[in-house]
Amino acid sequence: MVATRAGAASTSRARSPCSASGRAAIRSATSCPWRSASTSPAPPIPTPSTCATAARWDLAKTYVEIAEFNLQALSSHIYRHHYVAEPFAVSSRRQLAPSHPIHVLLRPHTQHTIAVNRAAFNLLKKPGGVFATLYAGELRETRNIMRRSYERWSVREQEIEADLAARGVADGPREYPWRDDARLWTPVLRRFVADYVALYYPSDAAVRADAELQAFVAELQADDGGRLRGLLPAGELGGRDVLVDLLAQFLFIAGPGHAAVHFPQTDHFTYVPAFPGAAYRPPPREGELVDAARIADTLPPLDVGVAQFQNNQMACYRFDRFGDYDRYELGRVAAARPLVARLHADLAAVEQEIERRNRARPRPYPYLLPRLVPNSINI
Repeated sequence: MVATRAGAASTSRARSPCSASGRAAIRSATSCPWRSASTSPAPPIPTPSTCATAARWDLAKTYVEIAEFNLQALSSHIYRHHYVAEPFAVSSRRQLAPSHPIHVLLRPHTQHTIAVNRAAFNLLKKPGGVFATLYAGELRETRNIMRRSYERWSVREQEIEADLAARGVADGPREYPWRDDARLWTPVLRRFVADYVALYYPSDAAVRADAELQAFVAELQADDGGRLRGLLPAGELGGRDVLVDLLAQFLFIAGPGHAAVHFPQTDHFTYVPAFPGAAYRPPPREGELVDAARIADTLPPLDVGVAQFQNNQMACYRFDRFGDYDRYELGRVAAARPLVARLHADLAAVEQEIERRNRARPRPYPYLLPRLVPNSINI
């Protein structure tokens, strides 16, 4: 069974509604029950030993890449970064005065986030737009990946060490550049935030007594506000350590976290045969011939492939550089200048260490180099 994609150009091929679903992307494209009208069991998970030919194994990997493309974009990227960051951008403006020290700290790291998220949300509703054209599901299914991600992971579960432990990759594999380079950032950000918070909050009681700050955090979690689940360990902002943890995690999300899921798209998703956004043929039946032509028929047609290339090619724009606060009030706060200077020195050390690691790696991993990380989610 195949279905014609709504809003597709006339040259586009029909697309499987199952390999195209957000549901399949979350589970596994290879186990998609594409014989929806049949009671036959789902095809077995392909492996190199169960695939009769190399081409059949290549096709199986293609379906997995399609699932990864959709899950990366809608869950790892847009949900975990864009839409977790948005409540900070909105509520800091609603609840904190422009001169409030936490507003001053957050402003560079929320710059343009509301605008870029509004544009993305409009595209997620637009028939014939980028999400309707390039991605595997219908728009409702694509949005459902974000909804299910929200239901599955709380904010604290997305903290680096918690996430690594939950996925079983805290200690292995030995070569995991994102994990290893991200761990260089976390102490740097925490020290910067801790020193900044100490400038204005001499005690836990001072944190609890700040009505604007408490209102800000309350709105982040409120059902009629940011609805950020699991934001704080006890659900309330009781002291400096909790505040530092919260702000340091946000700075990571807005800066290096987003950079690591956004900028690789230009290097990888622009090569459509390796990272197609959708399948245009269902998985092969038992005994069906799989050859180069069958694989090509499964890939997006030329017009969709061109749109995928263009959409990801223009994603390489960087608005600024992490820690560059010259255009912001934070850069003019005299008491914070020594902290910013030390942040720059710490980031320079991170840069040197990542460069050293990259010289020894089989493939350099540049995405967490501080000079390539913007302050905020602005694209």
